[in-house]
Amino acid sequence: MKIRCNEIVTPAGVIDGLVIVEDGKITQLVPAAELKEEAWDEDWRGYKLLPGLIDIHTHGYLGYSAQSADPEELHGLARAMTSIGVTGFFPTAGEHFDKEYENLSALASVIDEQRRTEIKDEAQIFGIHMEGPFLNPAKKGGFALSQLCEPSVDKLRSYISAAGGHLKYMTISPEMDPEGSLM
Repeated sequence: MKIRCNEIVTPAGVIDGLVIVEDGKITQLVPAAELKEEAWDEDWRGYKLLPGLIDIHTHGYLGYSAQSADPEELHGLARAMTSIGVTGFFPTAGEHFDKEYENLSALASVIDEQRRTEIKDEAQIFGIHMEGPFLNPAKKGGFALSQLCEPSVDKLRSYISAAGGHLKYMTISPEMDPEGSLM
């Protein structure tokens, strides 16, 4: 597919030109000054063509929750994210109630399925971001006190295990772990 666009955003700046896509991947950028013919499949002049966005902290979108224990809802979230230009994301786990381990496990199964089958119509889940529960009660934001707990290496290990190794980063209050045992 050849896409003509006058505002192609690249790491080197914005260019006017042609984007050539083969097998779903950009294979070539041709500056407008080098175009030899006016033959393209799509004319996107007047629009911006941007790289896919990466969302590092999302609780959900369009009614889909990142904190669901239902893999189909998590696949729905991954599909919905593409509608706003997100090509990869880190769903945020952090509802520290009855289903926190089921949520982590469901997220892990969706990540594994995406990697195994290369699902084309979904944003890729890069890993899991976990918000809490090792937060300072005096600076708890929207969390209920009942959702917070003292830092615990054993609890952290149980989260990592439930997440199938896909827990990539975690929001914690470092002052709650002065010895750095969770680091």
